[in-house]
This record gives sequence, structure tokens and C-alpha cells, in this order.
Amino acid sequence: QLREIPKLIFEKNLFGLDIDKRAAQLTIFALMMKGRADDRRLFDRRVKLNVMALQNSTDCNIRALAEQINLSDYSLSLNDLTELKSLFEYSTTLGSLIKLPDALVEKLPALKQLNLHPSQQLFVAEELKNLWVLVQQSELLSAKYDAVVANPPYIGGKFHTPFLKKFLKNNYEDYKKDVFSAFIDRNLAFTLPNGRLGFMSPFVWMFISSYE
Repeated sequence: QLREIPKLIFEKNLFGLDIDKRAAQLTIFALMMKGRADDRRLFDRRVKLNVMALQNSTDCNIRALAEQINLSDYSLSLNDLTELKSLFEYSTTLGSLIKLPDALVEKLPALKQLNLHPSQQLFVAEELKNLWVLVQQSELLSAKYDAVVANPPYIGGKFHTPFLKKFLKNNYEDYKKDVFSAFIDRNLAFTLPNGRLGFMSPFVWMFISSYE
């Protein structure tokens, strides 16, 4: 029915990531206000928005969780969970520049099943909750989209921290001079063939030889 359209758009068509929790909250608020303009009962429909702020994985106690659950029952290993935790150790610094290895993407269905593990232990339930955040982030970062819109940060090489400089060199060698150019490359990878991209970016990539 027509009144369900805003809910369906939010749950099936719109996805968002940010490194700032407040920015994600403001986005959710703005979307809900926009949706309510078309559906006055939207707040009663238990809408699940796919908008979130990336979280670091420092709170996840992967080894302790593995001691309480037989991971092989889910076709998983401690190495799988360790790799997932390591990948998001600096989420709030790297944002969507993080790339998921293909092998880890293949494990996402199993990781989602692990999250459904029944447990009466408070510790296990809490650790599964922490793990689920990483799985959600992984799904958003491994998906392809029809349209990608971004306002990437502009950080030239002289302002890169040693950690960021090393990360860009290892993962975005051709785009390491400025963070915004690495984001353009990353968002191209996010986009489906014949998709659309929108960027708030300076024009320097059109003129400076280092961006050829």
C-alpha cells in the first residue's frame, strides 16, 4: 500500500555510514521527519534504518567468545573472528576506506548465523551484540550500490599521521596524496555498473598531474 512506501524506501533502498555518531543520529532524524511528511503513522511502523556510525572493534573480546561457543558448528574459526576484529580496529579513523577481503565476505552469512546463537550467559550475549555491529558494518562495506553520494575529507599528504600514511600506501598507492582521492577510488568500487556517483570534492583531480 502507498502508506508503506516510506518504510520500504528506508529499509530497502537507503544505506549510510559515517565516522561520527552525532552525524548518523542527525541523518536518522532528518530521514524520519522526511518520511513522516508522507506517512503520519511512520513512527508506529518500527522502521529499521540502515544508517549507522562506524564503531571500533576494541570492545570485542573475540578469544573469550570463542571459548564459550563452538565456532566450527557455524563453519567459522577463531581466525575469522580475529580478522574481522582487526579490520575494524580503526573504523572511526578510516571510515569506508576499509575494504573487506573476499574470503571474509564469504563468511558473512555464517557470522550472521552466529549472532543468532542462543545463550543465557550475559557475557556471551553482550559479546555477540558487539560482534553483530561489526557484521552490520561489514555488510554495508561489502555491498554494491546503484548510487553513491559522499562528502569525503580533504587531507593532503603533509597532514597525514604515520598510521594513515602507511594505510594509504598499502591500500591506495595511486591515490595516497590526498584522502579525498582515495575516497573517490573507494566509492567507484562501491558503485554498480552504470551507477551514479555524487561527490563534494575540489577540482584539483582534473588539473594536477599526480591525479591523472
